[in-house]
Amino acid sequence: MRRSKIIYDPNLSIAENAEKNSVSIAGMRYYIKVNGIDRRHEAKMNIVNDLKKYLKKNPNATRDAAVLGTGLSINTVRKYWKIAKGNKELQSNFDSEKISHTYQLNKDNVIKSIGKSQDKILKDIIRLYIPSKKYDCDLTYSKGLFYKAIQQPKFKFDKFPLSDDVKPLDEAFLLSNEVFESIVVDLPFIIKSSQKDAQTSIVVDRFQCFYSVNELIETNKSMLSLAYRLLKPNGILVQKVQNTIYGDRQVWTSFITQLQAQNMGYTLIDEFVLEGKSRLLYYPDSVQKHARKYHSYFLVFKKSKSL
Repeated sequence: MRRSKIIYDPNLSIAENAEKNSVSIAGMRYYIKVNGIDRRHEAKMNIVNDLKKYLKKNPNATRDAAVLGTGLSINTVRKYWKIAKGNKELQSNFDSEKISHTYQLNKDNVIKSIGKSQDKILKDIIRLYIPSKKYDCDLTYSKGLFYKAIQQPKFKFDKFPLSDDVKPLDEAFLLSNEVFESIVVDLPFIIKSSQKDAQTSIVVDRFQCFYSVNELIETNKSMLSLAYRLLKPNGILVQKVQNTIYGDRQVWTSFITQLQAQNMGYTLIDEFVLEGKSRLLYYPDSVQKHARKYHSYFLVFKKSKSL
């Protein structure tokens, strides 16, 4: 008879899991190894979850009360207290420590290729690809909306800096080669025929724009090249892109970006689709000729070769 699939329970010991699944301890250890299960991290997650459950029922409890209520030691409670209380930065770092087996079993926590929250997508990219648990550099920082739920990068640049801690993009071109492990880029996607046309656009007022398809393509190429030079070997570039329409013509920015990146020596290692929550409506007298763009992409590139 064919043996049934092993059902792993992180709350049980290896021996208890083996007995429950009618396999040897050696077989259980092999299963844990090939499935990349980190029992130490599983144990930490169980502690945090126990504390969270206790605090949900007893939101005003002290650490000493939590010791009595959970049976954990005072040192353990102190270690995980802020995470259990909802510290976003500590929780993000903790989640990024390992993509645990138990975490993945919860369908709400599976890293998906499509989502409605750019905060979650940026966190998921960190969990999968950024060992330092934070992005090193943003070349198009703007207002820093990417970093509401994650740690700010140490190096921030923008063509039009909006705060004192953001440096002009020109200074990034003066940096030495191969200095960052990770870089973020988010260029404008709107194309307008003239500055007068751009002045009437709410979107342009918020995000800037290009004045020709060629300007978009060349700027995109320039930023990819700059990021490639600044990244260390095997460094990660996260670039947000959105396809657009100009003069009734589809401009496939995501495809253009991938071709440019491949030609430079990047490897596309992942792609996330961000579903838009809303879009500005067309003018009443306009005639729709193409599907309305309700999504954008976060492309994850790896620098495949050294300079």
